[in-house]
Amino acid sequence: MITAIIISLVMAWMLDYAQFAITRNNYNTRFNGFGCISDVLNGSALAPMQYRVAIPWFYKVFPHYESIKIILMALGLFSMWLMIETIWGAFSYQGMFLVGIFYVVNFQYDYTEQYLELAMWAQFLTALYVGNAIWITACLVIAMFCRETSVFLLLVYLLADGFTWMAVILICAVGISLLIPRLFYGIKPSYLDFGVKIGGEIFKGKNHLTKNLREIKKGLKWFLYPTWFSMLMVVLAFAAIIWGAFPTQLQYVSLVSIPFIILLLFRAMFREGVRIMLPLLVFIVPTIGGLINAH
Repeated sequence: MITAIIISLVMAWMLDYAQFAITRNNYNTRFNGFGCISDVLNGSALAPMQYRVAIPWFYKVFPHYESIKIILMALGLFSMWLMIETIWGAFSYQGMFLVGIFYVVNFQYDYTEQYLELAMWAQFLTALYVGNAIWITACLVIAMFCRETSVFLLLVYLLADGFTWMAVILICAVGISLLIPRLFYGIKPSYLDFGVKIGGEIFKGKNHLTKNLREIKKGLKWFLYPTWFSMLMVVLAFAAIIWGAFPTQLQYVSLVSIPFIILLLFRAMFREGVRIMLPLLVFIVPTIGGLINAH
């Protein structure tokens, strides 16, 4: 475990150095990364960023952004190692490097919460596998403070264990986690109510399906267009479902990829799919490992 922690920290330091060089001109935009932290803390951010309080509240206690990013990148890498080591006992270090590759693909953006969200998804699955109720609940709450898409962890639990008393606790935990930031900052309109400029195009409104379909068509014309990477993750997510690499207890959890991707197509910008779908690496990376080991 000590070796895994050291490798995670070294990789995270190198990745952060590369990411800063690539996206430093994107650091002060008001709806991602470092640029939105002060807005969140003073209550002037709009939804959904205003309610993603985990990183800003951490920053308020420890105001060193690049150090936070290194810590969270390392936590994501280590959490994937821990999940793979606990559930399979193999392919663990290779899995960390696969995660690092997906980090790099995603470096056109500065969204630090994605690393914490990935870490909590991996820790959640690990806790679910070992049956630790406190660990399960803590991971869900932290993930919900990080990003609202972590509500899909409820579905992960239901697919693994069905509707039990623990599911009731997790539903209450989700409700409280959604309520607390709104009590602090009030109900905010969305950035998309006013329009967000992405790559010279204005994205406005809550349904982006038509634009996303155009993005997919455009992506087929231009190799290495960001949409290509999103499409690759969709293919890998469905491979995770078909391969069924998880043990019996967690056999069906990869199915959560389907509603996750559908939500992305309607409510998000598909060119950012690599970033948004990063938590699905908890299904994708073990599947890649299973396919490699099978040959």
